[in-house]
Amino acid sequence: MSAFPSSLHRDVPLLPAVLLATLVGAIARAAPVFAAGFPVNDGGMFASIVDGILAGPKLLPDSITYNGLNAPFAYPPLAFLAAAGLERLLPIGTVEWLRWIPLVASIATIPAFALLALELAPTRVHAAVATFAFALVPSSFEWLVMGGGLTRAPGFLLAILAVCLGVRAARRTDRSWIGAGIALGLVVLTHPEAALFAALSLVLVTLAYARGWRGWRRMVAAAFVGVLVALPWLLLVLTRYGAAPLLSAGGTGFNPLQSVFALLSLKVTAEPFWMLIAGLAALGFVYSLAARRYFVPAWTVMAVLVDPRGVVTNLTILIALLAASGLVDVLVARVARIAGDISGAPGWPGTVLRLPGVAAILGGALVLAMLTAFLGPYVLSPMATLSPDARVAMAWVRGSVPASARAIVVTGRAWYEDATSEWFPYLSGRQSAATAQGYEWSGAAAWQAQLALNAALQNRAADTAASVEAWAAEYGVNYAYIFVAKGQLGG
Repeated sequence: MSAFPSSLHRDVPLLPAVLLATLVGAIARAAPVFAAGFPVNDGGMFASIVDGILAGPKLLPDSITYNGLNAPFAYPPLAFLAAAGLERLLPIGTVEWLRWIPLVASIATIPAFALLALELAPTRVHAAVATFAFALVPSSFEWLVMGGGLTRAPGFLLAILAVCLGVRAARRTDRSWIGAGIALGLVVLTHPEAALFAALSLVLVTLAYARGWRGWRRMVAAAFVGVLVALPWLLLVLTRYGAAPLLSAGGTGFNPLQSVFALLSLKVTAEPFWMLIAGLAALGFVYSLAARRYFVPAWTVMAVLVDPRGVVTNLTILIALLAASGLVDVLVARVARIAGDISGAPGWPGTVLRLPGVAAILGGALVLAMLTAFLGPYVLSPMATLSPDARVAMAWVRGSVPASARAIVVTGRAWYEDATSEWFPYLSGRQSAATAQGYEWSGAAAWQAQLALNAALQNRAADTAASVEAWAAEYGVNYAYIFVAKGQLGG
């Protein structure tokens, strides 16, 4: 239960709201996955990793064999092992598992978030509104339901559970600290950015909610459990490769200033038509500061500054909580002419929620949020997928082009939303000289160099063959073929 008990916790049934939010959120997440018929956007390198686990004698291969690279397999392995295990039990194909595992895990984040909201929100009404906001804001799922969501979606799910159980452990004397520690360890084994977000969030939870030596002791014990869960894999990586691969991948994040700009511009929610949830979150941020509810605003600042690469997805937890405050504590309270803390208002929530103006606000917000969630994936470029014609062409390359040939893939797309460039090495079996994925484990310098090489090539997508030759000479790239996809790119 929330730390702010009131009649709201008895009078407002949360389960129907969570079930409805999960249903509409599941529809929004499933629609682009079913329509694509193939993993959305990325996933080619991850498919190679799963195939390597299935084919190799070792449970964890020594290296990643993707696009001619032999990079150390130092990536957290849990999601890959799960996909390989499911493929052995139900052999529908690695590519298919890259569609369904991310989708299921992304849907599961909705009820997991509801549990967290119930812990942190002032009332059940806030928790219900926050759950709908989380289920429907596009940035809570667009990067999770992609093929690369094989690790992102389970990692985000486990991070939410770790923080939820951590809040319980900080406040209660039960055994929630064990669950928090196990979830934290599993996050470390699933996704590096989600692990960083979960660990730092639990530090903030400890500072905010742990009271006395017993509270701190439970949180330290949770951290110890997390280390024990992740330790066998960490020791394996350090034994095989040393610390270099882990430090290398940690140095490939984005510039924190980009995250700050995205937050201030309200673009972090990826709402394509109207900034409804982002605007409500801005109101909630200001109100929380005025009401001296500092935890969620502080958590927001922390997420932006310390984990810029994963900030788009991670921030949706905080944006949803803040949006609920903006809607309930600011708009609904003002329409109902309630001053001060709305949770103590007479007739709240029954009488207040039945007021015509309040009902219109809540209903209108829900309709607009649903339209954004249902239509957003069809106008957001990262949600595009590889076309059937491109997949057929790559299969032709596999059967018709010499195995030793190197190609360059020209699309004009940024590396993180370029499905053609990432899937080409996997589907064609030929090396793509400019594809970026995989280089993050080769050192920050190699990663940045490959990003520059890729960006320079894609900037020439609308130029001449002579321009591409000049690019190859400038960067010292040898290639025999150019792959240019027909039809639409990025949807």
